[in-house]
Amino acid sequence: LRECALAIAASPAIVDPEFLPKGLHDIGEAGMSSRLQQVIDATDPGRYDAILLAYGLCNYGTRGLAAPVPLVLPRAHDCITLLLGSRARYDAHFAANPGTFYKSAGWIERDTDPDLSPASVTARMGITHDRAALVEQYGEENADYLMQTMGDWLRGYSKITFIDTGVGDAARYRKTAATLAAEKGW
Repeated sequence: LRECALAIAASPAIVDPEFLPKGLHDIGEAGMSSRLQQVIDATDPGRYDAILLAYGLCNYGTRGLAAPVPLVLPRAHDCITLLLGSRARYDAHFAANPGTFYKSAGWIERDTDPDLSPASVTARMGITHDRAALVEQYGEENADYLMQTMGDWLRGYSKITFIDTGVGDAARYRKTAATLAAEKGW
């Protein structure tokens, strides 16, 4: 959010932003696409020259969207590419730092747990971090198995990178990222 607001403030164009919940990432392609299309359809085509979506490919939730004015999307597989500035920078960082989880000011400020949204992919699949609910639904042994094999969607990560985009309180965000790293043993 802050990163988009900074770009809007620096733009010579008149921009009327509409910010959507960060959790659209977590609800899968169909849900994300449907929500984005609703916003696009509600846009007055006589008022705007284009619609810019600050999303990358993001779960394919931008695939197939249609608009009455040019629809502009960054050529990026996800928002981390945008925050790092290019696919080349993302690829170089990713190659040198596999298993890295990324955070920025906007991601830290708007952080949500996908398990808390009933529309999230993890919640719809029944793979939340709520062990008691899994025990009730699948039994003790199966709940343990699910928690171990699929319950921790962060288990593939071993590092965290805070991307300082020049907005907000970078020292506080670094501390938040360091706390998460310590909690996860990264």
